[in-house]
Amino acid sequence: MKLVCRLVGLLLLCSLVALADTEVGEQTDPGLERYKFPPSLLISVLDSPHKARVHGTDVVCYELLVTNLEESECKLEALECVADGQVIRTFSPDELPEMSRRLSLGATALEEPVLSAKDSVVFYLWLEQKTPLTALHHRLRVDLGKGPITIEGAQTQVDNVEPVLVGLPFRAQGRWAAIGAPSNQAGHRRAVLVVGGRPWISQRFAIDWVLLGPDGFMSKGDGTKNEDHYCYGAEALAVADGEIVDTYDKVPSQEPSINERAVPITLETVGGNWVALKIDENRYGMYAHLIPGSLKVKKGDRVKKGDVLGLVGNTGNSTAPHLHFHVSSTPHWISSVGLPYRIDSYLSVGKLVETNSNSEGYTFEPHSKGDSPRMGDLPQESEVIWVGER
Repeated sequence: MKLVCRLVGLLLLCSLVALADTEVGEQTDPGLERYKFPPSLLISVLDSPHKARVHGTDVVCYELLVTNLEESECKLEALECVADGQVIRTFSPDELPEMSRRLSLGATALEEPVLSAKDSVVFYLWLEQKTPLTALHHRLRVDLGKGPITIEGAQTQVDNVEPVLVGLPFRAQGRWAAIGAPSNQAGHRRAVLVVGGRPWISQRFAIDWVLLGPDGFMSKGDGTKNEDHYCYGAEALAVADGEIVDTYDKVPSQEPSINERAVPITLETVGGNWVALKIDENRYGMYAHLIPGSLKVKKGDRVKKGDVLGLVGNTGNSTAPHLHFHVSSTPHWISSVGLPYRIDSYLSVGKLVETNSNSEGYTFEPHSKGDSPRMGDLPQESEVIWVGER
């Protein structure tokens, strides 16, 4: 089974959305003269770009929503990101499909750099920040069948608020794999969900944490029981001092499965049994998939960093035991903005690499230059860290 299929986390199907008050780009290209009316393309920024530090690299992470209201398809020829009057990144037609996801048509990526009539697409941007960015705008070069034109707009301010510093959400000794950790291709990063008339990405910087056994695998035996998984029953910890603002403990456990769930997945049950921890104003730590009856806290409790909140399980929209954690702007699983955070310290020891040489579909690969102590950043996708004494 491929690694990508091991954990689904909280990913759901997206639905079509009609957005009001969407910013319309300003057409400045002389090619506009070939059009009787300005092209009906809507371009907007989904949420303010956020700065983050991932595996030692400073990045700015955000999304553009592009809607083609024309009756004809729109060929995408280039996307430019502009800061302080300078083009800092240009995406070619070959790059655009792999950084896209439709809001309609089953949330699939574009097969080619063409936006169908009446289609809406999210483009995921992940810019390495060599110098601090404060403001961005964008130039989208397209062809609607009458020659290329450039639409300029989607202006935005970068949110340069320093990400909150937190600890690890567990302490069980061993190697922990950061599945779906921040990258521009991670499933959490691409999980656009539509609630209340707008799209949200609450899991923008989420991680599914899984404990590896001495054999380097997530489970022993055939892995068909929760107890086979090394992380099952591990303590989930408060990552910072704070207040418990909400909990949910009504979802039964389920056996590991790609397709089967113990209950229908809704906005209420998607996180299984969960805890919302208020870290500071407008920043909440979200813990999902806990064992039923294992929660040690209730709404209104004050906790200290390292306090036990519950036990790692397999509930809600989950395929196997793991601890889902992310930070967001509200204590809601979907209608919330996923925010960056920084882990105070951890020891990076390697990564998981996909392989066809064993039934697990992956193998652990240590860093070629040895262990790497990390401070104040986030692990990258499939990075493996060590917890406890060596």
